[in-house]
Amino acid sequence: MVMNAPMDSSYEALVDRAVALKNELCENHVDLNREPADRALAAKYREFAQVGGEVMLRGKAISDESTRDADDPNLRLKGMRTMMDYGRIGTSCSGSF
Repeated sequence: MVMNAPMDSSYEALVDRAVALKNELCENHVDLNREPADRALAAKYREFAQVGGEVMLRGKAISDESTRDADDPNLRLKGMRTMMDYGRIGTSCSGSF
């Protein structure tokens, strides 16, 4: 239910891109806490960091909004959804889903 929270399409696109980049980096055994030496992977790493940062900023705004209007169930779901997305995009390849 939380993962079905109504999010706008630009947020969904950011999350999808971040997850895709993370998966590609992890498949190539990249440490997500350090830029790799390989130029192609380094470009992907920088994009991952940029997109992940954008997701975090958007998620924080959504989460802040959900705490200001805690009576709105859609906002609560959106806030919980952002927390789930943080986990999906986190800086570790272990436990990815």
